Amino acid sequence: MIVKSLPILLAVFFACAATCVAQPVSPPPLPPPKATAEEFYRTYIKLQIRGLPSDEELKTLSPMLSPNLKLLFENAARVKAKYIRDNPDEKPPWHDGDLFTSLFEGAKSFKVGTPRMRGTRSEVPVELAFSGDGATTRWSDTLLLVREKGRWKVWDILFKGEWAFKQGNSLRGVLSSD
Repeated sequence: MIVKSLPILLAVFFACAATCVAQPVSPPPLPPPKATAEEFYRTYIKLQIRGLPSDEELKTLSPMLSPNLKLLFENAARVKAKYIRDNPDEKPPWHDGDLFTSLFEGAKSFKVGTPRMRGTRSEVPVELAFSGDGATTRWSDTLLLVREKGRWKVWDILFKGEWAFKQGNSLRGVLSSD
């Protein structure tokens, strides 16, 4: 009896196996750009990075950065190290100030706005504030995200602050100058 039912059992088994294999596996949903922006700025506020990020700070930020932006940070670190070797008595580039916002002193708080989608990119306005010496400075920058490998990654930050002494117009621009 077992021998007679074996072909039927095998047919049922292979039908079930084929059904399981045929089901498409959906990738996990992409988190919204706003969530990525909030994660980035929470990390930035916590680290309070001044100048180029240290190796440990860059390691913390790396999962949120596009590979190209991470490469710009690594290249800037090499340029800075060479400058220090060649000019030991001078202040190297990217030594002081906040590279992640328009304001040299950086931000102490943030509020992420509504992202604008542009294909595989997203522009996220961010309201920032710095308080010190009894005064508060407020401004907006724009975080540019790119969709890579199922995640939003920081591609650039546009510095929108309107003061004479900001380091540049964007993070990528600041990192590319030496």
